[in-house]
Amino acid sequence: GNYSQYVQANGVVLPAIILVIDNFANFRNKTNNRYDEFFIRLSKEGVGYGVFIIVTAAGFGAAEIPNRMGDNIRTTISLEMGDKFQYADVMRVTRVEIIPEENIKGRGLIRVGESLIEYQTALALRAEDDFKRAELITQCVEQMRTAWKGKCASPIPQIPKTFTWSVFCETEDFKNTVKDDRILSVGYLEKTVQVYGIDLSENYCYLVTGKNRSGKTNFLKIAIASAVIKKFKVVIFDFAGEYKTFADRTTVTYISDDAAMFRYFNEELSEPFRSRNIKKRKWVSEGCSDKEIFENMADEEKILHFIGSLPEFLKHMYKPAENIGAMSGFIETLFEKGSFHNVYWFAILNPDDAATLGIYKAYTLFAKYKKGIHFGGNVAEHRIFNFDYLSFAEKSKAEKQGVALLPS
Repeated sequence: GNYSQYVQANGVVLPAIILVIDNFANFRNKTNNRYDEFFIRLSKEGVGYGVFIIVTAAGFGAAEIPNRMGDNIRTTISLEMGDKFQYADVMRVTRVEIIPEENIKGRGLIRVGESLIEYQTALALRAEDDFKRAELITQCVEQMRTAWKGKCASPIPQIPKTFTWSVFCETEDFKNTVKDDRILSVGYLEKTVQVYGIDLSENYCYLVTGKNRSGKTNFLKIAIASAVIKKFKVVIFDFAGEYKTFADRTTVTYISDDAAMFRYFNEELSEPFRSRNIKKRKWVSEGCSDKEIFENMADEEKILHFIGSLPEFLKHMYKPAENIGAMSGFIETLFEKGSFHNVYWFAILNPDDAATLGIYKAYTLFAKYKKGIHFGGNVAEHRIFNFDYLSFAEKSKAEKQGVALLPS
């Protein structure tokens, strides 16, 4: 049945929910109209579930209450409008015979049975003026909020003005993604204001591109912190010392010279990679899909490598210091055949440096995955990722620091 019938049979076990939105046009503007389809459905089906909507607006139409939603609203009250036609539109009639007295706050039209009559809105509270009344209403609401010990309604999602790691990792969405070993949470999707995470099941070599001071380094630190919370093994390659202080505060393996890099590859990574490769080849021979191989490999520890500068990393890899063994062959094999080993690579690259890296086979192997994120906008001349979903004007647009675009 519906909510009314349920209450008749069981009493008010489930309380009705009244959703109130003052200035619906402003609400739509603040949320970029992303909830229009939801409210159209809610206005149609909500009453059957005991969910009721009260909204204020200047009328019906594209800029106010959408007509598809308005068609589902059964009860309307009209305060002062500009002319008879506007009254008729709000009250959903072909014509009105009565016009309420003008310039009286709260005076309007209301439907009683089949008739439209003039009515006067009561004041919420007795007060000297509107300002004082607003203060009293605010105090009343605060008292109600303090008295209520149950769960409150979710606030309208919005990206915090001061967006810090401490704020980010306390959000409900982030806490939910912590439970999912596939997702590495790194920021917010602008349109939905949901936490965005890198899906490890669909990534292996991940490029973070952008000009200087566009937000790349901060992004990598967020990704590292997210990986540390999930208790993944984290390895940072940093030949400029940019992550030293940050690494000292976290439980990571920090590599800043050729000797340490050679030792890590030979003593810590080569054996796990070899044993995992044997398992992967077996599953491939058995006809397992990529998804099945990823799930089968989940028993192995996730190893995430973060490269502070891809050009510096490649330079040290191909031309290590004296008496340091060769590393390039092993790394090229890793980049070419290392997917689905529960080993991942994240690297920062300024697109201006990409042209000089073509001499390195490892770079070509890394970039061929075309997976990653770009900071700073101006993607019209970007040669690594595909942004064909953007118009030419959008491709030429600059983005502020910390705002990035995802490849199509």
